[in-house]
Amino acid sequence: MRISPEMRQYFKSACQNVEDKAFLFGSRVNDSKRGGDIDVFILSNKHYDSDTVRTIRAKFMQKFGWQKLDLINWTFDEKNTFKDLVMDEAIEL
Repeated sequence: MRISPEMRQYFKSACQNVEDKAFLFGSRVNDSKRGGDIDVFILSNKHYDSDTVRTIRAKFMQKFGWQKLDLINWTFDEKNTFKDLVMDEAIEL
């Protein structure tokens, strides 16, 4: 997993509820690859509103500097083809 322990902790603490879970997916999951944006999704019981997602992104940038960050929020029971695809390779943070 190619993110720092501090970034990992940030995304875990950004979850609004204890049962929410943050996952890393994409190229940063593979230690042998280089570069790439940071792809994170949060699973929750209900969708975060857009202000909450923007705040998580903004605070991340303030703390770690500008980086390409893709942040997605899905609910646990949401049916989504892309979600099903990335769940196979995702690593819980």
